[in-house]
Formats: sequence, structure tokens, C-alpha cells
Amino acid sequence: MDGLRAVAVLAAILFHTGEPAFAAGYLGVDLFFVISGLLITSILLRERADGTFSLGRFYLRRIRRILPALLAVILLTTIPALLWLMPDQLQNFGQSLAASALMANNVLLWLTGGYWDVPARFKPLLHTWSLGVEEQFYLLGVPLILLALHQAGRRGLGWLLAAVALASIAASLFVVPRDYDAAYLLLPFRAWELALGGLIALLPRKRILALAIAPWLAALGGIAMAAGLAGLAGNDPGSIAPLLTACAGCALFLATAESGRGPGRLLAGKVLVTIGLASFSAYLLHQPVFVFARVLSLEDPGPRALLILVPAILLASLASWRWIEQPMRDPRRTSDRTVLIWCGLGTLLALVLGLVLHFTNGLAARVPELGRNPQDNIAYVDAVRQFEGRPLNPASHAANLLVIGHSQARDLINMAIESGSVAPERISYAELVRCEAPLPARIIDQARNAGTVVLAISWDPVLLPCAAGWRRQLQAAGARQVLLLGFKQFGWSNSAIMRLPASQRYGWRERPASWATRANQALALTVPAGQFINPLAPITDETGRVPVFTPDRLLISQDGRHLTPAGAQWLGRQLFALPQLQAATGRASR
Repeated sequence: MDGLRAVAVLAAILFHTGEPAFAAGYLGVDLFFVISGLLITSILLRERADGTFSLGRFYLRRIRRILPALLAVILLTTIPALLWLMPDQLQNFGQSLAASALMANNVLLWLTGGYWDVPARFKPLLHTWSLGVEEQFYLLGVPLILLALHQAGRRGLGWLLAAVALASIAASLFVVPRDYDAAYLLLPFRAWELALGGLIALLPRKRILALAIAPWLAALGGIAMAAGLAGLAGNDPGSIAPLLTACAGCALFLATAESGRGPGRLLAGKVLVTIGLASFSAYLLHQPVFVFARVLSLEDPGPRALLILVPAILLASLASWRWIEQPMRDPRRTSDRTVLIWCGLGTLLALVLGLVLHFTNGLAARVPELGRNPQDNIAYVDAVRQFEGRPLNPASHAANLLVIGHSQARDLINMAIESGSVAPERISYAELVRCEAPLPARIIDQARNAGTVVLAISWDPVLLPCAAGWRRQLQAAGARQVLLLGFKQFGWSNSAIMRLPASQRYGWRERPASWATRANQALALTVPAGQFINPLAPITDETGRVPVFTPDRLLISQDGRHLTPAGAQWLGRQLFALPQLQAATGRASR
């Protein structure tokens, strides 16, 4: 079992380095869920058979197993977070700090952007979402298992777990195309993996191991696991095939492999077993280490630099296992009262720190480069939703501006207002985040009185064909011109730039991320000349770099994508001076 834990944690760690060869390593977490379901159900069955089970003692063991190491890591992570994270990152960290202590970071991530969001690489506590899934299972699933055992015995529990697994898979398949983040992060859509482990615990394992074909079945399970982790079944997290391949292989291996014999011998080596023993600490430590390595780099350090850190992470995890996990898990070394007091105080401290960082906008006042009244980065961009669905006055049709899209669209509206280029009463906003053909009637109605319509969404190859149809619809509705807005991106890590000497900092210029440059080039080819706006073009120098600060030494963007008020004012003046947007300013009609 420890050797299999080692495989799972190494897969997850290597995946988070970003190395393409480990693109399916996210499945390591799924293996952990199957293993966890097996272990928890086995403990419940054994203690119930012995007559020694106590629900209070069960939860106390979970506290001993999880909270000491978790609280140590998340509280120690607060120190470099305070030193190095930008305010918007620090505010998000505070939210995750509180949510992680409450075992609810999976819910927080679902509500605030998801596991696969672009800024995820700068979230030190991103990975604690999986602990939320497991602990929620312990809280909700364990009483259900006990009730099933009491009412219907092992066979009834088997039917219950099978029903839960099938319902969870069906729910996941239904939800994935509608809310992928929910399917990835929330317990109802992950319960099938934990239930699968529980079903393995119900099997007559001694009889299975006595079968002549057991070693062959274990080998088949190992091959399936390896194929899943190697990406041979695909590495798209939205596909069920990699999940089923890896989890089915894991379940088959757990059911038929015998430790130290046959295929089980491959995972019984001392190195793998040692890593497996410290796998929990290794999992907790790796993401903060990788994040701060990225935060302190002026450019993307790349997978190879992060791979170099893996041995140090494993050594630190052994120290955590030796001096934190083991003493706190052993009642002979640490009393229940001591564990509860320290875990209670640690949880309270995490909650207080998290709330302080949230309500102070990540201590934004300590960064003068954000201006006199530093704002919550997300709240500033989202405040533009007040313009959503606003009717436009037909009398000012030619100078009316309708912006369609998501946060990039809201940034354009902030540019229009902060720069004084467009009067607020002549602006309307329509939310659109995916390909909808034809456009919703609500958007067509808004376009009837708009002289200029700007489309600004997350352009990708799937959406580009939609843009042509959207443009025709909007022009038919009465819009005089329909423009496509490209991407803006201001480099890798402002945290690293802020650590430069003042003599270098304010004149620093960043090269936009390659994905943004490629996207702008592709977009420019999809529409006639003059109907595409590259927001980076007016500010890019001959070397392809863009500024990070305004001439007044104020940050243009905190997160590299969305604008601060100062950035919106400065860039807005330049964009609304472009010929395509002059009609929206009213100048073209004078």
C-alpha cells in the first residue's frame, strides 16, 4: 500500500512541474481517492467486527492523521506569502488559508475560478482541494456506511456502494460539459472513486489471492494504472477514459496484488515504501514550493527547474513525517487533549489570518504602486456588471458602445470610463463566455441601439468560427461596426519585479506570454483589416516587450491580465485614440 501511495504522490508532484511527459499525473489524486476508500471502509469493517468501533475515536484518528501536518504547512506557508505575494494573490491565499483549515478549499475553488484557472500556478494552497473531498466523505459517507452495515450487513453495504458509484459516475458525465469545475472539485462527482475503494474492501481477499490467476490480474491492474499515468488513455481531465483506466487498474491491483510477492513486489522496495510513508507531507509541501519558485522568477522557470526541487521536497517531507506526523498520530507520545488543543488553536489562527487577508484586500495598502485607494482586484473588474443588460438610448445610437464577453470585456469598459473616453450612460455590457449560436435574443436586443460592438471573450479554435456568425448577426441587428478585442498580458510575475531595486523596477518591460501573442496573431487573421484590436499594439516596443508600470509608477496590472484603475486609465487613453474606437468616443460624429 505504501508503495502505491508513493506512485500516486510522485505522479501528482511531477504533474505540477508542468513537464509535458507527466501531463496525466493529475490522476495520482484519483489513485489516492481509491486507496482512501479502501482503507476507511476496511477500518470500519474490522472494528465493527471486533466490537471496538467508536465514531468519536474514528474522527479523532482522522484529526491526528490530517490536521497537524496540514496546519503546519499552511501556517508556515503564510510567511513567504506575506513577503512575496501581490495583494490580489495574498487575498486569494487568505481565502484558501481559511477554507483549507475548514476542509472546504474544493468548494472555494469551484466558486472562484476552478483548479485549471490560469492563476492557479500562483496559488500555494491549490492542492488542498483534494483534502476537502476526502474529509467531506468522512463526514458524510462514514455515517452512511455504518447505517448500511447496521441495517443490511456487508452485502447491503456492497449494494449501497455500487449504487453510489454508478450514480456518481452518471452525475459526473452529465455535469462535465455543463460545469467542469464542479465535476472535478466536488464530492458528489468524486464519490465513485472512494466508493470503488470501499467495494474492494468488501471482497474476500484471501480467497482471491489464492486464485492461480491473481498475479496475472494484479499485473493487468498495474499495466492499466501505468497506462493511465503515462497518458496512453489520454490526458484530457475532461475525459472519463483516463480516470476509468487508472482507477480500475488501481482497484484491480489492490484486490489481487500480494505485498512482497508477484507484481506486488515491484512496489515493495525500500525507497518507494519510504516515500509512501511520507506521501501526505510530500503532497502538502510540493505545491507551495513550486509556487514560490515561480513567484520569485522574472520569467517562467519551466518544468526542469521545478524538477530539480523534487528531491528537496521529498527530504523535507520525511522530516515532516518524522517530527510532526508520527508524534501527533501516536497517543502514547501525544495525548488526545494536546492534539485537540493544538489543532484547535492552529485552525483558529488560520481562520483569523485568512479573514484579515481577505478583508484588507491582501494588505493592499502596503503597496503604494497600486495608487491611493487600492481596490480588490476581482471586485473592481466585477463592478462593471452594473452595466449588464442596460438599454441604450436610440438617440445616441452612433456613439453607443456594447461590449460582449467576460472579464476582458469588463476591463475594456473600465478603460472607457477611467480614461473619460465614453460616457457611462452610453455603455452596455453583455456576459458571454462560450460559443452560443445563434446569439441569445437579449444580446441582439442590446445591439440594436449600439453603434460599436466589441467582442472580447476567451478566444480559442472552437470559438473562432462562432465569431463570424456573431458579427453577421450583430450587424444585421443594427450595429454599425463589430470589433474583436484581442488579449493583453503583462509578463510572468509582478512579485519578482517588485523585488527589483527601484532604479530597475519602474522602467522594467516584460515580454507578453507566448499564448497571448499567438492568440492575437490568429485573431487578426479571422476578420477584415481594421476590425481587430490588439490591446498590446500601442504599448509594445521594438523588442516585443510591454511596460509593467504607468509613467506615474503605478502598476498597470496585478495579475498580468486584468487592469488596475491606474492601468485602465493609462491604457484606455491609448486604445480609445485608435480609429476603430473613435466613434464610441463621439469624436467621429463631430
